[in-house]
Amino acid sequence: MQTLNPARLEARHSVGIDRHSGTAAHGFLHGRVVVPTDSFLRLELDLNSSDDSIDDDRRRMRQLLRLLSEEGLQLGAAKTRGLGRVQLLAAETDVREEDFSSAAGLLAALEGNGPAWCSEDWAEEPLPARESLSIRIDWRPTAPVMVRSATDGFAVDALPLASAVTPDAVSLVLPGTSLKGIMRSCAERIERTVRRLDAPAAAPGQSAPERSAAFREQLDQLPAVRALFGSAPLRGSDRGRGVGAVTVDDCYAKETMPAELWAQAHGPEAADTASPVTPLRDYRLERADHVAVDRWTGGAADGRLYSVLEPHGVEWQPIRLTVDLARLKRQHADHRAAGTALLMLVLRDLTAGRIPIGYATNRGLGDIAVDRVLLTFRPGNKPVELTDYLNGEDAAGLSKAWRTYLDEEPS
Repeated sequence: MQTLNPARLEARHSVGIDRHSGTAAHGFLHGRVVVPTDSFLRLELDLNSSDDSIDDDRRRMRQLLRLLSEEGLQLGAAKTRGLGRVQLLAAETDVREEDFSSAAGLLAALEGNGPAWCSEDWAEEPLPARESLSIRIDWRPTAPVMVRSATDGFAVDALPLASAVTPDAVSLVLPGTSLKGIMRSCAERIERTVRRLDAPAAAPGQSAPERSAAFREQLDQLPAVRALFGSAPLRGSDRGRGVGAVTVDDCYAKETMPAELWAQAHGPEAADTASPVTPLRDYRLERADHVAVDRWTGGAADGRLYSVLEPHGVEWQPIRLTVDLARLKRQHADHRAAGTALLMLVLRDLTAGRIPIGYATNRGLGDIAVDRVLLTFRPGNKPVELTDYLNGEDAAGLSKAWRTYLDEEPS
């Protein structure tokens, strides 16, 4: 197990989109440096206990270790937007008990001979019941699908975002920030349409802080959307403060490519190569040139020629969402079912092909076909297909809760 090379750290950028202008919202550009997947982190945890609590502490520790080994915990920032998921490597985990209440125990601790745990000690530990909904979306692109990298290439202008999946390989990725933003926009469009409610907008000439405040109002206006996807805190108020109930993981392409080849194809040395992207054709990446046409001359507009490295026929892993139903109840207790109903409407539209994803969706990219959506209520339960669920008895209750919610004024 090697120490993480700082060169492997990746920059991720995300931006809030103003609902009126469709452009970047003022003050909502975020940049993060993230540790890529398949990296190793070292965790040391000390638990001080006593005779009165040792049994409870052992049980809680076993539960924590099982959660970590089953990828049940997330660490750090942007946990609901694809970052922070970790998995414990049981084979590399050393858990020891040290007894400092006796001379023999102290000597054993100094020699490293305290009683040790193995993975079997926590593998079967019962976990507390969790109210959660897991969603798996099996899909395929019907047009090139990509999220544009924030860094332009030297030989190609627009590059798809790629992320390391092993120390020597990268894969195209649709970050959870992008997927969650797409689903939130769809949810807002649905609720605003049925309510006939426009998003608040900043007046012309307003200051930058006022434009930022108007965008925060947009995020905070719809209670069900706010409970599902979260919202930024409002200036001078606690209303709108809170993490959403929906977590969306990063979605990776199934095929990987050598990290060295990817770096060479779009790095500075590519500018001196006759066909820098030719090797990437083996990985279903093709250069496409685009130009804006001058409306007067009918020729190419000056300075409007650009190129895109487009993925064609790339296969992707399923899109995965998790809904914390307990958090949804806390955020929106009176209308938890209405929030669930709104999410089902978003999934329905996604299945119907009404929601393109990624970059340049207004220019022919981003169209997808959904093969199936599987819903798992509570861990360990049998998955249910979305179509069967919407035709079942539970859907009638969600529909009623949704209509009741719409009869109320948003607050």
